[in-house]
Amino acid sequence: MNPAHPQQDTRAISGPPAPSRDVRPSFGASRRERVFFRISRIASRLPRLLARYLPFPEKEITRFLKFATVGTLGATIDFSLLNFFHFVLGWTKFWANTGSFSIAVCSNFMWNRYWTFPESRSRPIYTQLPTFFAVYVVGYFINQTVFLTSDAYLFSHLFVPAISVNLAKALANLVGLFWNFSANRLSTYRGL
Repeated sequence: MNPAHPQQDTRAISGPPAPSRDVRPSFGASRRERVFFRISRIASRLPRLLARYLPFPEKEITRFLKFATVGTLGATIDFSLLNFFHFVLGWTKFWANTGSFSIAVCSNFMWNRYWTFPESRSRPIYTQLPTFFAVYVVGYFINQTVFLTSDAYLFSHLFVPAISVNLAKALANLVGLFWNFSANRLSTYRGL
């Protein structure tokens, strides 16, 4: 650098360029990386696409999709534990569903607090947690009613027990999804 004409090195101030959100995988990327890239591109555009056709803002659609993703993780925990408690440990359907649902709710609270509604961390957990669980108590009764009723009166007459229990649980979770999102959005995560 010429001392008579001091020039600033802009690289030192600005740092490396920020990575683009639409970075393509490198030429030698594995098939898994290429598939993940394609799925992430579609997923990132989905809220904007849905916002064109639905009467909700893009931010709410994004939150609902995140909530559904967390719910899918919770459902995986719920299904796994339900089958383990009922078919391996021999618990009754009522207690197996109660245990699996309760553990899945704990997982869902943490994921929703930290990922779906990250702004909610500015509120104290000791006020948010009771509200969340109150919503899920109602959700539990909805889930338990749909689960036990559909298993007893619909699926158990058509399928073997392992399939009927899981179909009843899937129906119960689907019905509960809309209650849980709406009620949590209006109470636990109100104003965010």
